Amino acid sequence: MSFKSVIEVMEYPQSIRLVASRDVPEMRVGGYGVGPLKAGDPIQVPPSIALLLISKGLAQLIQQDFISLDDLRKIHWRENKSLNELQELDRRFYVRARLSMAQLGEQEARQYEQVLRELAQARLRKLLNAVAVSPSLVDTREFLDKLPVEEEALVREVSKVAGGWLDVVGGRP
Repeated sequence: MSFKSVIEVMEYPQSIRLVASRDVPEMRVGGYGVGPLKAGDPIQVPPSIALLLISKGLAQLIQQDFISLDDLRKIHWRENKSLNELQELDRRFYVRARLSMAQLGEQEARQYEQVLRELAQARLRKLLNAVAVSPSLVDTREFLDKLPVEEEALVREVSKVAGGWLDVVGGRP
């Protein structure tokens, strides 16, 4: 399976809440109608449209959904504080982080990207360890509900592969 950002493949199940940064005339973006909007107007759009509007300076995430670099560093610190325990993240965490990063200046965006990558690597180690210890975790909502949608997809795929591999090396036909 090829993993792409849910922003890129538009499989994210919810619309993204934005606020228009300036007046926006009615326009079509990838077959999706946007506007007309006045500065400050709220809007809900799919992630790919949100990324485009943010990158063009036409809109920004609502304050509650924006993850600042300082907030991301705190999340990263908490994740690295525990060697084995996964911290619960919002189901929309990676989408919100990618859209938040799009709102930043170039230098801050590079720092943000580095911290986000380090966080994802730390979480990947924990996820792989959890699946190695118990491939059936994929069947527990209690575990999956703590994960962003991208991590849930990863865990489901890795669990299938790990379960099949264990069957083969364990002697099951």
